[in-house]
Amino acid sequence: MKLSEFLATHVTDYSNPQSFASKLRQKRLAPLVDLVKSAHRERGKVEILDIGGTRNYWRILPDSFFEEFGVTVNVLNLPDDWSDTSDRSGYFRFLRGNGCD
Repeated sequence: MKLSEFLATHVTDYSNPQSFASKLRQKRLAPLVDLVKSAHRERGKVEILDIGGTRNYWRILPDSFFEEFGVTVNVLNLPDDWSDTSDRSGYFRFLRGNGCD
């Protein structure tokens, strides 16, 4: 295996839950997960506005997390930046707009 292939699959691949990058992302998400759980206890559901985000970023969390805590993520992006807008789970809404306005 070439070094570049190794790096792509074992270090920087977010689709691989065992990659170094995925593990760092999991640690970064821990405070958000705690906030979601707290908000769910208070309100029974959670809506998140992700400005400039992608569906791929949220794949680190299983669909069961979204279901258990009543999470909906509203992903807001510029009209020209519409990548990865497929979602069959119902936990995501993709919105067009400018987060700076």
